Amino acid sequence: MGLDDYYPGYSQLITFVREPVEAQLSLFHYNQRLKEQGKLFRDGEKREFSDDIDAFLIESKPFYQAFFPKEVDIENITDYLSNKFIYVGVMEDFQTSIDQLAERLNKPSISVSHTNHTNRKFEPSEEVVQRFKEKCAFEYRLYEFALENYKAKS
Repeated sequence: MGLDDYYPGYSQLITFVREPVEAQLSLFHYNQRLKEQGKLFRDGEKREFSDDIDAFLIESKPFYQAFFPKEVDIENITDYLSNKFIYVGVMEDFQTSIDQLAERLNKPSISVSHTNHTNRKFEPSEEVVQRFKEKCAFEYRLYEFALENYKAKS
């Protein structure tokens, strides 16, 4: 399933992306918090979750590409984003991205706050981070596009 399946006939899109390693680390720590609270379930069953952050990153699969049509790949993602998206923001500076989007749409900006924060207890090894980045080439090209356009507008 991709954008065409969810939004057939779309002509303009917006999205916000997060640095891929940071997105995975956030997911890991969120799952850790749920585990500690006894709230980590899948399909109604309590789920086990390891404290091994390196194993988590090694086993993590890139997923951004699943949201795009099958013909979109690392070679043409930049053209696709340039032609279909009116804005691609970055989560690391969400307020500036919201301000830029509001300006692009000729709408007033709103103030946003960061309410979903999880403390981090574990850090992955540099070697594992590098391996994760290598397997997420598509995700990083998408993120680089967002950063390039975000910086050009800030």
